[in-house]
Amino acid sequence: MPVLEKKIDSRIAGFCLYLSFCAAELFLARGPFARILSYMSPPWQSVWLSNIFFAFLFGGIFPWGMTELVSRFTFRTLTPYLGAVCTDLKRSLRFFVIAANLVIAPLTLLYLISPLVAVAGAVVIPFVCYTGAFILYLFYVCRRYVDKPRRSRVLTQLGALYAIAYPLVATFFAGLPL
Repeated sequence: MPVLEKKIDSRIAGFCLYLSFCAAELFLARGPFARILSYMSPPWQSVWLSNIFFAFLFGGIFPWGMTELVSRFTFRTLTPYLGAVCTDLKRSLRFFVIAANLVIAPLTLLYLISPLVAVAGAVVIPFVCYTGAFILYLFYVCRRYVDKPRRSRVLTQLGALYAIAYPLVATFFAGLPL
């Protein structure tokens, strides 16, 4: 994976991260966008296709922006301590978040089974997938990039990244009642 991380441009990886957030948040974003588009369109016009298009396009903006913002802040605070390794840490974090989003996206089809699964799944499935991906990311970072004397500092900072970013994204986007 380190070779793959360095071959892919960071802008392309960021765009893939955005698309993965769009796919993962599609089901949750459909409801608010259906409500908004139904008020904005004439009664004879079907908004189903435009609802899915806009929900996919705009559903990932906030989670992507929050993830990029918090990770940029965290890795800038780690840069004086770790040096140039921080760019590799940020690149590898993107790939683990993309993997978690690609697991979440097909699991959101379970929301169509029943309303109870939709309510519980909107909280439980992303939490389990993101936490699992983050734990794998921590093992990967400790094994590949960080030497033993610095591991406690790096794990503390990265744990703070997860403790800040995940509740913000989950609360302000998924829990947003529109």
